[in-house]
Amino acid sequence: LRFIREVPRAKTKAELEALAEQQAVEEKARAAAEKQKQQDDMLLHRFGSYEEISQARERKMSELKGKVSILQGNLNGIRKKIENLQIKAANMEREGKGVADFILEKMKILRKSEAETQATIALRKQEIEEETRKYHEFAERYKQIKSVAKKAVSAD
Repeated sequence: LRFIREVPRAKTKAELEALAEQQAVEEKARAAAEKQKQQDDMLLHRFGSYEEISQARERKMSELKGKVSILQGNLNGIRKKIENLQIKAANMEREGKGVADFILEKMKILRKSEAETQATIALRKQEIEEETRKYHEFAERYKQIKSVAKKAVSAD
């Protein structure tokens, strides 16, 4: 009997599954690292300093708060119109007349507009929260990147 070379035994199904799972985990980690690198590159390209991130955040917040303020003004106007129509309707009822259909229809349209405006305000406020979080994450990540870069430079 002559020995030519040793061949490793075939892997079991469990070993093959474990290997495939490990490869999937490694691929997921590689993809996450690549995505983080792209985000870091974008961050460094877009912002030259921590202060620029703060300024960009302030501009965005000012823009969004301005939109909310305009919507709030629109909402107040709608509510005033509804109130005026309610007064007209009450006066008609006190005079023994029925409320005109056009007044009821106009109130219905205004109430729908009021609800839509309230929903839009809620969305804008949610957008403010999301943008605040996003810029906070930008700032924290920027500090991390710069900290790592400083350590690398001082280590050389």
